[in-house]
Amino acid sequence: MREALKEGYKVLTSNDKIDDGLTTAMRAAVAAVSAMEDCTAFNAGLGSMLSEDGEVEMDAGVVEGSTLAYGSVGAVTNVRNAIRVAAKVMTETPHCMIVGDGALRFAKQQVCVRNRDISFPKKFVLRIFS
Repeated sequence: MREALKEGYKVLTSNDKIDDGLTTAMRAAVAAVSAMEDCTAFNAGLGSMLSEDGEVEMDAGVVEGSTLAYGSVGAVTNVRNAIRVAAKVMTETPHCMIVGDGALRFAKQQVCVRNRDISFPKKFVLRIFS
């Protein structure tokens, strides 16, 4: 949790001007959630629970409070940070949600980093509960 707070705070205190379609507050929230997705202690990203098929499938969504713009992904696999893909759905498409294989294709088009270690939670959980 400390890492998530640090990442969000870093964005809030930065003077960087980034033209990505996100407000500073939204960018900070995405950075904080990304840090949580990178930590296996949270039920998100690397710490995700397994689907009925034993695979890691993630959902994520963002809402910009002042404009009510939103974006989300559902049942997305093989991405490092589903929250970053959801933010891209909000800023780069006319859609509010993209799911499954379509979400993965979109993530690849947006150069969202694929997670090569996505199988780690599956191996870890299967070993514990086998």
